[in-house]
Amino acid sequence: CAADQQSYTAPDVAGRLQEMLRHIRMILDNSEKSETLAMREARKHALWYLRGEPGAAAFRARSASLASYAEAEALAEEYLAWYDRHRRQTSSSAYDL
Repeated sequence: CAADQQSYTAPDVAGRLQEMLRHIRMILDNSEKSETLAMREARKHALWYLRGEPGAAAFRARSASLASYAEAEALAEEYLAWYDRHRRQTSSSAYDL
């Protein structure tokens, strides 16, 4: 019944980045490989979390070289700070890390 269905609200950018970090942490925690090798597997997933957002291409380029969870956290924080500044500006600026 349609009345039983709940509406879906997509997560905001901060929520998507939190989910990306949670996903990477799960991959690392469940892998028997070293962090560096497990990050190779995690990187391909991280590439898609900001699809369609401003600066996503630069984020994907940086995500492709992540070697540790700490780097993923730093990239997420850096992008979120840039995104917040970008939203406040009237003119768009390129996301260039």
